[in-house]
Amino acid sequence: MWEWNGKVSRDDNIPQQAWFSTTAPNDYGGHGKEIFHYVVHADSIRRGRPHMLGLEGTWAWLNKNPGNLTAGGRSVGEYPGKRNWHGFLVFPTEDVGFAAIPRFLEFNGYFPLSIRDAIKKYAPRGDGRNKPEHYAQHIVDALAGTTTTDGQPVTMETTLATLTDTQMIEVQKAIRTMEGTVAGVELSRDDPRLPDAVRALL
Repeated sequence: MWEWNGKVSRDDNIPQQAWFSTTAPNDYGGHGKEIFHYVVHADSIRRGRPHMLGLEGTWAWLNKNPGNLTAGGRSVGEYPGKRNWHGFLVFPTEDVGFAAIPRFLEFNGYFPLSIRDAIKKYAPRGDGRNKPEHYAQHIVDALAGTTTTDGQPVTMETTLATLTDTQMIEVQKAIRTMEGTVAGVELSRDDPRLPDAVRALL
């Protein structure tokens, strides 16, 4: 849920029109830093400001979803039926979210693709601030000096299907870095810092 000035919303997007009488993208009437997003997990509540570039509590951290994975038709360990902004999946733990990355890639047809083409599909240009060439190069750099299951050095044209399990872990780490897992504030359900409007919806 979004919270600002004692108001809460479960809409995917910040209700700009209702709260600030603005409709232009990312126009929060000068109140952007005062808006918080809360994700309720079984063991805690996570708070962040994912709409503000460079501030704490990114989507990847809020949702325990380091790959910023979206609904793909088959479960990869997420909370059933739970989605956040942009269709991001919400996971019960960081480890489950991390382990979901290769399953998501396999289930959604990424394995036959080259690293270059896989990242163009995974993080396409024009979706937010994505830079797929830079993203793919980060993965190739993370695998520098290693060889695939068929004995070839890793390049942009290496297919995901030829990576070893150890290499896939490095791919997962690179994805986590590129997606921006930046911690916010973790709260308990009885934390006095929880606004009354948020507490009322728990």
